[in-house]
Amino acid sequence: MDSGVELAVQAWIKEEFIPSVMQDGKFHEFQLCKLKFIDQETPAYAIQFYCSTGQQQDLLLDPLDSKYLHWVTERWHLEVVAFASILDILEPAYLSFIHRN
Repeated sequence: MDSGVELAVQAWIKEEFIPSVMQDGKFHEFQLCKLKFIDQETPAYAIQFYCSTGQQQDLLLDPLDSKYLHWVTERWHLEVVAFASILDILEPAYLSFIHRN
């Protein structure tokens, strides 16, 4: 991906995608992250959306129901690969720190 496309994707994510997802009201917080790994040839980003119920999580994983993944595919076609996964927090970091000190 050339830098012009990467900047366009970043702008779309920040100005259109994230505001649209957050406006739906299913998520209460988000983080936009850039992934870095060994032998990285193309840029990679992750958006973490935080929700309170498992039902809201299921909206992300259902390939037929997830309009969020469809938005990315409709806009960027094969230039951007979108997928959804869920991170189950087993122990929040702030609690681990409090318990050790």
